[in-house]
Amino acid sequence: MVLEAGNLFHWRDVEIRARFERAFRTHVVVDNDVNLAVLGETHHGVARGARNVVLIRLDTGIGAGVMLNGRLHRGSHWAAGEIGHMIFGRAPECNGFHERGYLESLVGADRLSERLGNGVPADGGLPAMLARAADRRDPAAAAILDDVAANLSMAVANLAAALDPELIVLDGKLFDLVAEHIQEVVARAIRWPLRIERSSLGDDSVVRGAVSAARALAHDLISRRDRKETESGKPRRRVSV
Repeated sequence: MVLEAGNLFHWRDVEIRARFERAFRTHVVVDNDVNLAVLGETHHGVARGARNVVLIRLDTGIGAGVMLNGRLHRGSHWAAGEIGHMIFGRAPECNGFHERGYLESLVGADRLSERLGNGVPADGGLPAMLARAADRRDPAAAAILDDVAANLSMAVANLAAALDPELIVLDGKLFDLVAEHIQEVVARAIRWPLRIERSSLGDDSVVRGAVSAARALAHDLISRRDRKETESGKPRRRVSV
């Protein structure tokens, strides 16, 4: 069940897995892209071997995949990692809350495009546009990057303080422009060991994570079938996945 996906066709309470299972007559895994991204990085990327990892993915919106003790942490309402709803200071008390969340209203690519004011599409072209504008010492671009760096630094530091991960992975092209600033600020705020790394898989992290999730489901289904066959006395079959 997709409880809410404001950035995706404004979906709410959509039974996407059941629809795909009926259409394709097979088992289906559905998950948040950041959850799959952190799976991809822990199985195939920069977080390989780590058990406590937070991956922050920044594009049109922002979200985090949280891995604690080697397992995805989803929260009581499957909302763990919805860091777009983080708030800083007292600004929300004065200005109200954006439906997509306070932090996301500050760092989402579409919001930054609006601030830049020249019709930049909310896609991968925004970071390059900001970088070129900053190189020209455009004051608007410089102010946007300063704000983004400050807000993301607070978000990363707060996640580190709350969850104590061994690694925080930054996933998104905009991080190329602010990652160094984030590392400097967090190093001053967090006094225990913490690695902050850029994603090594980039756009492939979600696909790699999806493959890992599908393999895990396949192994679980095979294990359950084998247990049933053992209990019924049937000979077990060998299957490679």
